[in-house]
Order: sequence, then structure tokens, then C-alpha cells
Amino acid sequence: MMPRDERIVVVGAGPAGTRAVETLLAAGCTKITVINEAPASGGQIYRRQPGGFSRSADLIYGDEAPKALHLHRTFDGLSGRIVHRSRTVVWNVFDGAVYTSGPAGAEVIPYDRLVLCTGAMDRILPVPGWTFRVFSRSAVRRSR
Repeated sequence: MMPRDERIVVVGAGPAGTRAVETLLAAGCTKITVINEAPASGGQIYRRQPGGFSRSADLIYGDEAPKALHLHRTFDGLSGRIVHRSRTVVWNVFDGAVYTSGPAGAEVIPYDRLVLCTGAMDRILPVPGWTFRVFSRSAVRRSR
């Protein structure tokens, strides 16, 4: 059994990171820091819309919309009991600490336990024209 006062760092706030935090809190752990490269939880597969966008969840996630919305609500409900460092990248792990870069600048965050939930795939969102052939400017330039 893990001591409840251990400093735990969870890297990733997608489905696995959210479930890990949920499980740790249920086990009585209280010192949890979640580090997330994105501006909000959800991971690649259930990435949230940027501020100012208002597309329906059904349009964005398709049949997965109920899962995505449930995951977002779950993480939001945990936020008062964890430290969430969004827009933060872990660039090194060494000697019981994660080295990060984010809005607060470069930081070293010590931990007793590290949970890596870095995800598995990007989510491709079908939008009108997504199957059209496109070329980068450099490819066009090279073809001349």
C-alpha cells in the first residue's frame, strides 16, 4: 500500500491520466500534480475545443461524444483536489524529479511516485475537404 502523503506526479491528462488520478484520489492520496501539454484535459483522442469555438460534441467526437464529455466532466470534478499544470511539457526525468517548461517557466517538480500516461494516438477529425490532396509550400517550390 502506498503512503497517502507521497508526492505523485501524473504526466498526461487524457483518459489514462484522468483514470489514474481518480484511482489515486479514491485511495486517499492527496499530493497529486498532473502535468499536461495541452491547454485542457482530454488527451489527443478527446481534445477539447479552443476557447471561442462552439461545435457540438457529436460533431467533434462522433459516437465517442458521451465518453468524451464524461471524461471532461470527471477531470473537471477532480480539479479542486489536484494541482493541474496545463500547457506544460516534461523535458527530462531525473533523480526523483520531472523537469518542466510551461507558463510558469522552467521548473523542477520532485516526486515520490511517477505515473506516465502520455497517450497513444492523435485523433483525426474529419472536416469538409479533409481528404483533398494538399501540398506544402516547400513541395511546390521544389517541383519548379
